Amino acid sequence: MEEVRGTKTLMEHLHGLVPNELECNTAIKSLYQQLIGHQMYATVQTRVDIAYSMSVLSRFLVNPSSSHLDAGKRVNRYLSATKDDGVLIEFGPDDKDLNVKIYSDSDWAGNWKDNARSTSGYLVTIGESSPISWRSSLQTQVALSSCEAEYYALTDAVKEGL
Repeated sequence: MEEVRGTKTLMEHLHGLVPNELECNTAIKSLYQQLIGHQMYATVQTRVDIAYSMSVLSRFLVNPSSSHLDAGKRVNRYLSATKDDGVLIEFGPDDKDLNVKIYSDSDWAGNWKDNARSTSGYLVTIGESSPISWRSSLQTQVALSSCEAEYYALTDAVKEGL
């Protein structure tokens, strides 16, 4: 997909991806797992911007369908369009503000079709804007309110900070 036409968006809003109820094609499954594995490597190393997409697409590794593969290819098109983006951390002798900042957020019942669990995310930065740690994942329990979902996300972020 080196010569693919790029896109500036990762996933469509309310992407509509649901678990595959049919037996998956082994060729699609193998290709999908390789694709997500390569993208996950980029997520862990330098591409914090695709963490949420990887969290969603990783849920379908066991039994993917062609629509899941299409969504994974869309991430590749996004990576192609934004190949000069990534994490760059530079510190110089004039850097005085090396404070750690932690940001967190959640969506309440964002996975409402399957089990009503929320997605949490956090970003830890040092200095002005250099990210050093990030994560996006489903919460382990069902939050009964948006405030509770935010509390769970904040708890994960604080644990990472500590």
